[in-house]
Amino acid sequence: MAENTELTTTNPTDAPVSILGGVWSSIHAETREQMLDLYDAVSDSESLEDMVNQTISVQDVILQPVEMTDERTGEVQRRNRIVLVTPDGKAYGCVSSGIETSMRNLFAIVGMPPWTPAIDFTVVKKTGRNGYKFMSLKRA
Repeated sequence: MAENTELTTTNPTDAPVSILGGVWSSIHAETREQMLDLYDAVSDSESLEDMVNQTISVQDVILQPVEMTDERTGEVQRRNRIVLVTPDGKAYGCVSSGIETSMRNLFAIVGMPPWTPAIDFTVVKKTGRNGYKFMSLKRA
């Protein structure tokens, strides 16, 4: 069964967020400098995994489709790279089904970013069924 790669909102006035066609961002970049700042956040983000057990303030979210090869099957899969951006512009990126689930839940319950004031989260690593390890966000 194909994995659903579309994030949608529950508010009918918000347009669906499809990330199959390109980068989606809650940062509204209008000037060239703002667009280049957005590019920097996508291309030069730090690893979110390096922030496990630490707290980050999340104001904005960037979603980028990427293709990855499954190490077990060799199958190329379309995944979602998620970049979390702090109010001071620090960016933390990952490809994580656990973080994607956190984003889906936040978008549906809290609403779409930008979140002002920013929301503080602790990045946690959990173990699921069959020893599967994943990251998640816990409200700090």
